[in-house]
Parts: sequence; C-alpha cells; structure tokens
Amino acid sequence: MTRKPAIVPILLLLAAAALAQVDTGAISGIVRDHAGALVPSAAVTVSNTGTGYQIRLATNGDGLYVSPPLPAGLYRVEVGLAGFRSAAKEFRLSIGEHPAVDFVLELGTVNESVVVQAVAPVLQTETTTLSTVRSEEEIKTLQRTERQIQLVLKILF
Repeated sequence: MTRKPAIVPILLLLAAAALAQVDTGAISGIVRDHAGALVPSAAVTVSNTGTGYQIRLATNGDGLYVSPPLPAGLYRVEVGLAGFRSAAKEFRLSIGEHPAVDFVLELGTVNESVVVQAVAPVLQTETTTLSTVRSEEEIKTLQRTERQIQLVLKILF
C-alpha cells in the first residue's frame, strides 16, 4: 500500500517530460529597407519546399513577422512590397529551432526580384535553449529497453 502514492509523482514527472518534447520549429525576422528603416505591411510567404505547404504572413508596424509552429524541413521565405524588389531565402529548419531570417529590401519595380540560394545556417539569437536533433536511424538503433516505459516502471516497483 505504501508504494501506490509514489506512483502518482512518477507519472506526473513522466507526463511533464512528454510535454517538453518539441517536434516543430518557427521562423521570425525583421524586414528593413535599404536605408535601415523598418518595413510594415510587407507580404511574407513561408513555403516548405518538400511538401508544398505555404503560409502567408505580413510584417507588423515594427517590420516583424513570426510564423506559427512549423515541421522540420527545407523552407523558402519570400518577402515583397510594392515599390521594392522582392527577396527570398532558403534554409533548413530543424526541430526546436527558432531562427531569425531578416531581410533588407532594395528599391525597385514590382516585377524585379532577388533570390538568395543556399543560405548558411542561421545563428539563433532569440533563445538560449540547448538541443540535439536525432535522426530517424539513431532513434531506431536505441536499445528497446530504453523505449519501454512499462519495463522502467516494473524495475521501480
């Protein structure tokens, strides 16, 4: 009988650990013009190049845009506004990442565009989180006993 109350705290700890797992990332950034001024109401399109998923956003009054949670993958972010050349960046988003993808728009006509390919990995300055991304192959090679919570509970009780 004395062991039953101990189960509740352990189950609460396991539930908290499960909630802490993150399987998405997010993208944010600031859009400025060639003089460094913030650009409000710029159209931002975030596209997953692998799946074709696309979301349209707009910068706020401070030139900031923030995406909702996104699954890991290769993404393309395009920014445009009338009177400026549109710009685009491509990069890989990993699980738990929140990179800042900033843009500087140059003056131009609506039909001109600048495309930047193969952007270097983005330094994340918005968070101090340390994380490690494991590949599917690494997960599959884990010992089976490490993935069985029932076995852990049997050992503890």
